[in-house]
Amino acid sequence: MKTQMIKKLSTIGILGWIASLSFTAPATALSWTGDANYYLTGSFSFNNINLDDFVRSSDNELTSFQVSFYDNKNNLLDSYNLTQLLVEQNFNFNYQISTAQILQTGAANALDGFSIGKNPNGASGYVLETSGGAIYLTDVANNFPLDNNGTLTATTVPFHINSNLHLTVFGCFWVINIMYRKKLLTRKNNTSIDQ
Repeated sequence: MKTQMIKKLSTIGILGWIASLSFTAPATALSWTGDANYYLTGSFSFNNINLDDFVRSSDNELTSFQVSFYDNKNNLLDSYNLTQLLVEQNFNFNYQISTAQILQTGAANALDGFSIGKNPNGASGYVLETSGGAIYLTDVANNFPLDNNGTLTATTVPFHINSNLHLTVFGCFWVINIMYRKKLLTRKNNTSIDQ
């Protein structure tokens, strides 16, 4: 009987541990470097709601988006997140999942182009966008192109385990331990009553 109980609890423990594995959706890293060595780094994640092999900002499929712009001396120029970019009227991003390619041959507002950063009509900030098959980084306040060319690339980061996993696993084993002790106590009480 005791062996059966231990087997059951072991099975419950293993199943609980497997269920507690919390994986986050894969993030995709962004990078771009222009001819004058200005550069962009960032990442995005998404839900392909339309199941059409494309992730588009216009379809609200991005769950996170973060970029930082740097000058050619590694000084941070500015950073933007998804919330800030969605406020900008010209944020446009199109990604093909099967090829892991960011579409960038079209105009800044087209389905095969992109525009990331501050609205060109804003007071300050930076925007990286496509135009006529090229990419331009512009200082919005001065309407001045800082750098151009290069390719905006996307690199998928593999699935990773949530950092809170150890707490979840510890909690599962703690619950199993309590259940096991209760079962032993109940069995001990039943045995003493029978005698």
